Amino acid sequence: MVFMQDVGVRIRKEINEIPLLDVHEHLISEKERLSSKLTPFYLFPHYTTSDLVSSGMSCNIVEAMRNDRMCLCDKKMWSDFHSYWKNIYNTGYFRALSIAVENLFGLKLDKCSWDEISQRLADSNKKGWHKYVLKDKANIGLSILDKLEPETKGLGTYQTTLEDLNSIDKELFVPVARFDEFVGIHTINDIRRIEQRFDISVHFLNDWIEALESAFESRVKQNIIGVKTALAYSRILKYDKTSKYEAERIFSRIFSGLGEGFAWVEGKPGGVSWLEAKPLQDFMMHHLLRLCADHQLPIQIHTGAFEGNAGLISNSNPVHLVNLFVEFKKVRFDLMHGGYPYVCEIGSLVKTFPNVYVDMSWLHILSPYGAKEALREWLGLLPVNKILAFGGDYVIVEGAYGHACLARENVAEVLLESIERGYFDEEMAIEIARKLLWNNAYEFFGIKDIRKTGG
Repeated sequence: MVFMQDVGVRIRKEINEIPLLDVHEHLISEKERLSSKLTPFYLFPHYTTSDLVSSGMSCNIVEAMRNDRMCLCDKKMWSDFHSYWKNIYNTGYFRALSIAVENLFGLKLDKCSWDEISQRLADSNKKGWHKYVLKDKANIGLSILDKLEPETKGLGTYQTTLEDLNSIDKELFVPVARFDEFVGIHTINDIRRIEQRFDISVHFLNDWIEALESAFESRVKQNIIGVKTALAYSRILKYDKTSKYEAERIFSRIFSGLGEGFAWVEGKPGGVSWLEAKPLQDFMMHHLLRLCADHQLPIQIHTGAFEGNAGLISNSNPVHLVNLFVEFKKVRFDLMHGGYPYVCEIGSLVKTFPNVYVDMSWLHILSPYGAKEALREWLGLLPVNKILAFGGDYVIVEGAYGHACLARENVAEVLLESIERGYFDEEMAIEIARKLLWNNAYEFFGIKDIRKTGG
């Protein structure tokens, strides 16, 4: 027992010293944070609020809180909000924020007052906070940023602009880009939005394809290191191989909707169905993957659970993607979030296909115990280079910090169990940790010129 305690101290020390390659973040810029008056609601942009709604909190309270999170708020709302916390103290979402508030601000999240936390947030709202939290405190060597436009609503309009890519802090981040607007097309408004964004006219499917290719080339020139798609939130992940003729037929029908898209679905005026648009979307996804292959860029695909309090989970089963793995052998696929709850399915896919990998972004806070079970499963099932063990998946740096702490502890606990059972010795466990936390992602994404490595 004393021996294992000593091993545990050494393993945790080694793991804490390994810089993390964070494979997935949505962090707001430091400029945006600096321009805001931060209230305690700043700490709850997502995740924890989903648990609160799941526990019974009214969505109206959450909406009021979100509308005011970047300005001065009524203290009574904080008191009402605080009264629901007893229902979610046990969740990974709450734990991550609790760790962050305690370690970064010296406060207990479940006990601090509005005035206390407001003052600490105000004190922290200064230049260099992002670097301090990510580099100095979390020891995150580099984060892959999936930057979302703050003014947009709905997954169909989440698009990384060239301005976004030019403005990111290159010391902290490298970018991926989304092209879901091109793939997830289903209304005339989707077309008009792209026309306005790129100052083009679209009349035929070929115009749409050329617009996608132009946008892709522009982002390649901005040094994206991969592509991200989150269309599982709005449709099934099954992308069948369809003909250009079929895709063009549906594209033409969009124009016939006179601005309302597929208004005839089930006889309901104004109705929209991805089922009608699916062959067109499938065709566009296949074209996007050909572009990924041509440019040797990997693609990150959202699989498994959804953020929020809605969603058809069966749509995001990674098994739906098998035909893409078979057809696009030159494309590297990163199946995100461990596919939770499809942990065994995703393990089988990653074990089978050389071009398919799994990442644990979001997973350590989504289900801390589930993340450990998944890692145990995969370490006995998969080549170790195919597991990317951390992605913060947060909008605020404080959340990314708390998530990093949980991830390091989960990795340490699983490796210590393996040592105790005789699966690995201490030296091998440390080498595996380096692969999980840095080296695997570095090699998968082909990242170059990094000042700090985990080797």
